[in-house]
Amino acid sequence: MAVMHEVALLRAEVSSLRKANEGLRKRRRAKKTHERDNTQVEVLRKAFALHGITFTLQDTERIVNETWAKGIDELGMKNKLRKGTYGALNLYF
Repeated sequence: MAVMHEVALLRAEVSSLRKANEGLRKRRRAKKTHERDNTQVEVLRKAFALHGITFTLQDTERIVNETWAKGIDELGMKNKLRKGTYGALNLYF
């Protein structure tokens, strides 16, 4: 009986560790994506600075959509996701 109790405790611990690991993995992915976005904006800043044009990153949003990822319905995607006025640059990766 004691062995079965130990097995149950170990299973619960493994499950808990897996959930914690998944949380860490998601945070690492989000950090990498954030760093990539900042790098892309920095490239834009440097490229256009000579012309007096500046860029400020206002917001980021992550959307997963298989149809849009395949390049299908690009106009529909942009109509749905666009933010700001026509003076705002919206980037889609």
